[in-house]
Amino acid sequence: MEQTVSLATPLMQFGFAGFALLQIAINVWLFKSMLSMAKDNNASRDRNSKALDRVTHATENIEEKGKDGLRLLREVNDKLLARPCLLDK
Repeated sequence: MEQTVSLATPLMQFGFAGFALLQIAINVWLFKSMLSMAKDNNASRDRNSKALDRVTHATENIEEKGKDGLRLLREVNDKLLARPCLLDK
């Protein structure tokens, strides 16, 4: 029986093992990067939610102030209309 000796086989095996380790390292790096982006995304979403809450609260205050101003103008109008006119002819 004849035995063949291949010089490329160990080199190919080490190359495949090295490529597998490199692929695992890349996957770990991508996973860490993805977690970092998710963390940043959550922080950004929280900041946006707080900003929207402040805008909503400010809008509610403006609406209340507007209603109060309108109510005051109506009261002044009613009081002015209730007074006798001095320029009657």
